[in-house]
Amino acid sequence: MIRPASIGLEATVFDTASRTHVGKVREINEDRVLMQSEVGLWAIADGMGGHSLGDQAATIVVRALGSMNRATPDQLAIGAALQFANDATLELAQTAGVTCGSTVAGICISNDDCMVFWVGDSRVYRLRGDSLVRLTHDHSFVQQLTDAGVMTERQARADPRSSIITRALGIAPIFEIDIVWTDVVTGDLFLICSDGLSDMIDDAGISSLIAHGHPEDMADRLIRAAMAAGGTDNISVAIIICNG
Repeated sequence: MIRPASIGLEATVFDTASRTHVGKVREINEDRVLMQSEVGLWAIADGMGGHSLGDQAATIVVRALGSMNRATPDQLAIGAALQFANDATLELAQTAGVTCGSTVAGICISNDDCMVFWVGDSRVYRLRGDSLVRLTHDHSFVQQLTDAGVMTERQARADPRSSIITRALGIAPIFEIDIVWTDVVTGDLFLICSDGLSDMIDDAGISSLIAHGHPEDMADRLIRAAMAAGGTDNISVAIIICNG
């Protein structure tokens, strides 16, 4: 069911911060971060690591989302933007004769509603008080094994197949977006991240790193922790705190 966005962001003030780092292993950074507090939209796209033109695919995704001509993006507009990005990435891949693609995870906040959308294994978390909740569910091979009880979350992070995703933009003409809705209360913190963070730091560790301080300090702590844990992939984070 399509849920319309509320009108206006007059009552909402956001404290935000973002960071992106190439990590210790990759030669280029294939992550892209979109921060549009003025319309209540934030997202991270992660170009498919190990594939040609992944950085360009991620750029296509965030540009498509960022260029929506809507005061308050809604589910239809975001779906259309991602369809455009999917088609453009497919064309890029076909022209270059390679395979490339991108994940995406993002949120759109309007008044007391938050729409969470994702394709792939980039994630969105919400910290409310002391409770951290993962709002997304990875589209990945190891997540399927975890859901089936074959491995634990800890084993999944260390498994060499953790980079195999089951959904991405730019791979096929038809793709599937997952969308969930959550309420927003004053003080809520939302974290969007690429798997370069979540593969290095478990949810308990993430919670402790964003439990206090300014968003800029939180973002720095997350990047440092992921680097200290190995930094085997590009690492990107976006933090949004809703101050009412």
